[in-house]
Amino acid sequence: FDLLFSDDGARTVRFAPYSANTGFYYVRNNNKTKWLFTSFVYISKDLLKMNRSHQELMTLLLSEHSMSYGLRVKVLTDHPSIMGGFDYHVNSRTLMKDIYVHGTKPKPMVFHMYWTHSYIQKLEFLKQMGMWQTDKMCVFGKKELFNAADGENLKNLCCAAQPIVECTYSDKPSIVSCVGSPKLTKGASDFWD
Repeated sequence: FDLLFSDDGARTVRFAPYSANTGFYYVRNNNKTKWLFTSFVYISKDLLKMNRSHQELMTLLLSEHSMSYGLRVKVLTDHPSIMGGFDYHVNSRTLMKDIYVHGTKPKPMVFHMYWTHSYIQKLEFLKQMGMWQTDKMCVFGKKELFNAADGENLKNLCCAAQPIVECTYSDKPSIVSCVGSPKLTKGASDFWD
């Protein structure tokens, strides 16, 4: 295959036929993929203004380039090593408990938190799951911190030795009980119930 994508989980016409998530993917370096990304750069300026989704634009180009140039695309659907927002939000009750609470299923190697409303919400979900180890002073960054620090000092300043776990929503998956925190979805039951 020329490209391997994580599965977005969306089964709408907008992302058909692939439902490829552009937040995490592998690209083989060859003439087909070089032409794909050259095309993306040339047409993205105008089309991104129209639909505001680079994923939708990539889906369009994947279809065109697979038909016209023989580009081979694979979406890793239901792959246990690559998970994301669809799994977190839709398959959350059983799957997330089996992985992170009971330990009866292996942890994924890659967890891309998509299907969120904002960068802030993405951080909240990752912290709840114990998947965040970056100090907040380095996230919302002080530019001078990055300009002044060498790699080793930056690591010591920014990287926590243990995951930073914070509860935000009781109805969303978490590695610790967040009962008592507000619910994101009204009427939803607590994840730990």
